[in-house]
Amino acid sequence: MPAPATTSAFSPPATSPGVVLLPGDRFFVRRIPLQADAPLAAQIELALETLSPFAPEHLLSGHLIDAKKTHALIYAAYRRNFTAADQSDWDNAEAVIPGFLPWIIARPALDLKSRGLLVADANGLTGIAWDDQSELPELILSRRATADSAADERTLLAEFTRRSGIGAAAMTSWPADRPLSLQPASDGLQLTIAEREPVALPAKTLASADVRNTQVLGQRRRQTARNRLTWRLAAGTLGALALCVAAELGLQGGGFWLQQQRQLIDSRAPEISRIESAQNLAARLEQLSANQLKPFEMLAAINRPRPTSVEFVRVSTNGPLQLAVEAQTNNAADLRTYENALRQMPGIAEVDLRDPRMRDGRTSFSLTVTFKAGWLAGGGGS
Repeated sequence: MPAPATTSAFSPPATSPGVVLLPGDRFFVRRIPLQADAPLAAQIELALETLSPFAPEHLLSGHLIDAKKTHALIYAAYRRNFTAADQSDWDNAEAVIPGFLPWIIARPALDLKSRGLLVADANGLTGIAWDDQSELPELILSRRATADSAADERTLLAEFTRRSGIGAAAMTSWPADRPLSLQPASDGLQLTIAEREPVALPAKTLASADVRNTQVLGQRRRQTARNRLTWRLAAGTLGALALCVAAELGLQGGGFWLQQQRQLIDSRAPEISRIESAQNLAARLEQLSANQLKPFEMLAAINRPRPTSVEFVRVSTNGPLQLAVEAQTNNAADLRTYENALRQMPGIAEVDLRDPRMRDGRTSFSLTVTFKAGWLAGGGGS
């Protein structure tokens, strides 16, 4: 905003372009008591109708309610006091409020030593008086600046003292080197004074403090919601595109890495082939060593449990693990005894006794014994 038109001893709020501060002298302001058993909105509307000479539809009005909900500060201005040029930027503004309102909200951060505050803005002087009944002021006086700033201040202070009982000596004049900054925040407005903690004006409170009609505010809230949705969709789309680009780059990088690995494998293919051939040869040699024909060891193994009546007539091999025996005995009962003894040997996989024949008191038979692989390494057949 432009520099104050009155005196350098005062400093107006430094506002965002999205916040419109209206001249306080165009508003009548009252603090009214509230009844706990009646709707707040109805009480405020009734007070406006009672105090204003104009119908509510011809007013620009707003209000604040204190924390205990025992008092409300209502203010209103005749709509025709603001020209079309004055209202040209209202539709796009974050807030349209009287110029004195930020000083009321910021009082906790002002660290006032008195009940009265004198401030100046580009439009003139404002005096604010508080009492002990509420954090809302009991009196607000705003006067438009003229060419004689000293006379303006004397006139306002005289009326202020008469109505509030607070003399000029007991008032605080806000210094210019401690400006009040008023900026839009994520939830309403934020007021900051020098190095002190910011004071928030929540969006819910700001909605009732804004002097624009509810239809305009409703349209703005809907537009804001649409803008936020559009922004989120755009941000989500950009994020998805970024992920797609990252995935594409990752796939290209992965393909390049795989191509390098394939080239490395292809370059080592002869060496790998030699290693595989050596391993296959070693495995084959080990297999041949394990399956080497050992007829005498197999014969010795099946001879250990042989009954004395059983005589081997002919022995032959069928591969490295099978022994074929032609035998005879003069005691037929020893056939099954011998067969069972062979079956119980841990190194023997299968016993096949065939064609038992009796002739001249002797029984001849064929016996095929199959050994397990590696039977000899496990301790032989016994």
